[in-house]
Amino acid sequence: MLGRGPSLVALSLFVARPNRLWSSALLVSLLLLPAHASADGYEPPSPSTLQSIQAQHGRKDWWFVTADSTRFLVRIREIDAQGLSGLKPKRASEPAPDAIGWTSIARIDERHSKFLAKSIQGVLYGALIGGTLPFMINQTNGGDYAGWTLLAGAGIGGWLGGLWGDRIAREDPIYVSRTLIAPQPVPLAPRPIESADSTVAADTLAAVMSSPPGPGPGTGADSTLASGTSTPSPSPSTSAVAIAEACREIRPTDRLRIHADFGIFDGQAERASTDGLSGLRPHSAQGGSESIPGIVTWDRIQQIDRRGSAAASGARKGAAVFGALGAVVGLFAIAAVSASSSSSAEASGSWIVIGAAGGVAGGALIGAAIGAGGDSWRRIYTR
Repeated sequence: MLGRGPSLVALSLFVARPNRLWSSALLVSLLLLPAHASADGYEPPSPSTLQSIQAQHGRKDWWFVTADSTRFLVRIREIDAQGLSGLKPKRASEPAPDAIGWTSIARIDERHSKFLAKSIQGVLYGALIGGTLPFMINQTNGGDYAGWTLLAGAGIGGWLGGLWGDRIAREDPIYVSRTLIAPQPVPLAPRPIESADSTVAADTLAAVMSSPPGPGPGTGADSTLASGTSTPSPSPSTSAVAIAEACREIRPTDRLRIHADFGIFDGQAERASTDGLSGLRPHSAQGGSESIPGIVTWDRIQQIDRRGSAAASGARKGAAVFGALGAVVGLFAIAAVSASSSSSAEASGSWIVIGAAGGVAGGALIGAAIGAGGDSWRRIYTR
């Protein structure tokens, strides 16, 4: 009799008060609904943030503008305290409104593609192939039409390189609404007193139905009734070692790219602890941006990248570009000597190799110098 007592009590409460149980379940379901932007929309940017956005704006830039449920790839004519105006979509098949207010904007990202870089590479490689091909076909008379094939190769290479480069794109964060990063907690409505006993009864009934029957006290339903709640299942946690390592590497002056549930945030974090990142401050070319209140917990963060120098990647790119350019110069020298009957110099294919080697050496130095002022991102945390 003692082992079946809690089950009989729970069943009697469930049968006697079905209306209260249903009302309690409805209240709980309403409280568990996901939180969205407030009725007034997203919080507009502060004056300093607005100045930073305007400083980064160019009328030829392509920006992704994310609203509540829509994303536009547009060029923007004007940015002011009311929002964005004069929007021009990249594709006519994807129409966009002429203006969007700040209360409807969740985030803005700038699109960068490799169109120009790959077009230049395509021109160089196309010129190299087009200029070399006639000599490979006819070594005696190849110079007669090498100029035409060189121009054709440069044009086709530039066009194909531009098509390829436009598909290699990345997005750099420009603006993220404070509402999206640190949403205000939804206040919980007080639970009616009269439904307290029915809620306990519902929890007890669920525990009784899921636990195996047992005759002894202190087990199964008896222990559940004594505690008043069911034991929650353990939730998966992030790696404490990875979090501790990230906390050691993050400094307030570091520029970070934080990939979280609200997208990508670009800026600094004033403090990194085992609880999360606090004092997020958006990156501003002018400096002096305001920090965002609240904390972003680690369960919302997927990865963090830290900015460093791009000297190494710049050296590699410079060597590739100037090496191809040096090879083209060597090819031109061969064509010029072959076309000149008065020249005593003997053209050789080694001139192409010498030009390419000199271009690689000089391009690596130039690329490293240019890349030293650029950005290179190193991943310091991954969940």
